[in-house]
Amino acid sequence: MVTKFNKNEKLAVFVAYIIGYLGLQVIIGLYLALIEGVTTQDELLAYSPMITFITGLATFVALVVIARKQLLDGVKQMSKKTWAVVGIGVVSLYAVNLGVGLALQLFGVTEEAANQLALESMIFEQPLLMMLPIAFLIPVLEEILFRGVILEFIERYWGVWASIIVSGFVFGLLHAQNIHVIQYSMMGMVLGYMYIKSGKNLIVPIIAHVFNNSFAFLMLYLAQNLM
Repeated sequence: MVTKFNKNEKLAVFVAYIIGYLGLQVIIGLYLALIEGVTTQDELLAYSPMITFITGLATFVALVVIARKQLLDGVKQMSKKTWAVVGIGVVSLYAVNLGVGLALQLFGVTEEAANQLALESMIFEQPLLMMLPIAFLIPVLEEILFRGVILEFIERYWGVWASIIVSGFVFGLLHAQNIHVIQYSMMGMVLGYMYIKSGKNLIVPIIAHVFNNSFAFLMLYLAQNLM
């Protein structure tokens, strides 16, 4: 069995995410505004890739240190079965993205998710600086938080299927605030199911999430540079 987070570790993961990823963004924003004189939205957006890189790296380091036992156990317990779950999960994530995208187009929804628009802008401005956070750092820290802590907490009180659905919906809400919350929620549910199906091995949804984000990054980069 993969080592589970104890109460202190769960709290540490949550606090590290809030302080490292969200709080650090506020601190850097205040520094830029008060010390560097960055006041307009356009000026702040120019610093967004740097802020994302710093906060992503800091939170990644903190969460990996906290979750080192769970991650090492996960690596050791990778097998043909867990790799099969990874493969099915990656295909499922692409199917969700494609299926929801086509459905939205069918119903005339052309508005992109705010999260997607922000990523496109930052990749256009600083592709090399954004590659590591998008393709690797953020997927790892999000899986530790959403699957390793939030899903586990919900499962304790509401059961397996509720934990997959609710944690997936929370994942969706933190990635989109419009109709695209459906797409991100379904992605979160797929990753949650993978986590459960693999025997709660965090490495499995991490690999699938990294593949998904790496592919998305590559497609956005190629689209921007071929236009």
